Order: sequence, then structure tokens, then C-alpha cells
Amino acid sequence: MGSQLRLRFEQEAKLLKKSVAQRVAALQEQVSGEEKLKASFEEFKRYEDDRVEQRCAELDGRLDALSIDFDEELYPHMLTAIAGR
Repeated sequence: MGSQLRLRFEQEAKLLKKSVAQRVAALQEQVSGEEKLKASFEEFKRYEDDRVEQRCAELDGRLDALSIDFDEELYPHMLTAIAGR
């Protein structure tokens, strides 16, 4: 009777170990997937940040060009219009 209980206990212990090992493997796989997702998100964020930075630089250049155009082309006409009043 004692040996049967011991055998049953060992079988249950093996099943529990197997169950725990499967759960650990599933959790490790989940963590690995989440780490890959996080890395992809960070890469996408860097890409988008670079795009925004590039677009801002382009817009700054355009605004500078407009400012120069305004100063060179429109300002003299404005002075003429003001002086003509």
C-alpha cells in the first residue's frame, strides 16, 4: 500500500512538473513575442520621429524662403503704398 502511494505521488509530481514546464515555456514565448513587438514599435517610433524631424526641417526652409521673398519683393511695394497715402 505504501509503495502504491509513493508511486502515485511520483506520477502526480511528474505531471505537475510537466504542467509547470509547459506553462513556463508558454510564458517565455509570450514574453519573447512582447519583446519583439516592443522592438518593432520602438523602430517604428524612431522612423516616425525621423520623418517628423525631416518634415519640420523642410518647412523651416520653406518659411525662411518665404520670409526672404517677403523682405525682398513685398516690402518695397508696401513702403510705396504707405508713402503714397
